[in-house]
Amino acid sequence: MRRKSKLQASLLDVRVHVESNNPKRPAVAKYLQNLFDLEAERGRKVLPVDNLLVGKTRKEASRMFFEALVLKTRDYIHVEQENPFDTINIKPGVKLLKSCF
Repeated sequence: MRRKSKLQASLLDVRVHVESNNPKRPAVAKYLQNLFDLEAERGRKVLPVDNLLVGKTRKEASRMFFEALVLKTRDYIHVEQENPFDTINIKPGVKLLKSCF
């Protein structure tokens, strides 16, 4: 298998960085913030990812999952999965709870 050149790797990094600045991200964060507020009223601190994806198309579900991963990398949410193929649970991070979107 051929290794990527430094130029190819840096171009990929630029593309990923540009694509990660999605203007819809604050909307997804706000959506999650509202869901966590509703779950807190019901006495729950964890939100299964499956609940986020109910009623969504495959395209919407994949975007939502990707945005959740990006929010995880930026410490807005915490993601837990006990074992492979188990339910993925999301907990709000301090940044998410304190942010105004």
